[in-house]
Amino acid sequence: MPAIVKAVGSKATILFDSGVRSGTDVARALALGAHAALAGKAFLWGIGALGADGPGHVIDLMTDELHRRSARIGAHSPAEARNVRVRHPGALHF
Repeated sequence: MPAIVKAVGSKATILFDSGVRSGTDVARALALGAHAALAGKAFLWGIGALGADGPGHVIDLMTDELHRRSARIGAHSPAEARNVRVRHPGALHF
């Protein structure tokens, strides 16, 4: 994702769509540079588990978790999560 963000710059909106199942996954995608994360499958699981009430429940869970994870990385909003450095000694460098 960082290489894509670097190559695209501000020419396009970057969407992350692969295996997003939680607010933590959304926070990771934002921290890696995505503008948004798509989580369609999670909402389908919500429908399967709770019927018509499922998608609303899933969005509540994901939003709460996104806010908690954002706070843990020092971001006060999802937009600020895009500015967090995500490097550690074993990280790949792009």
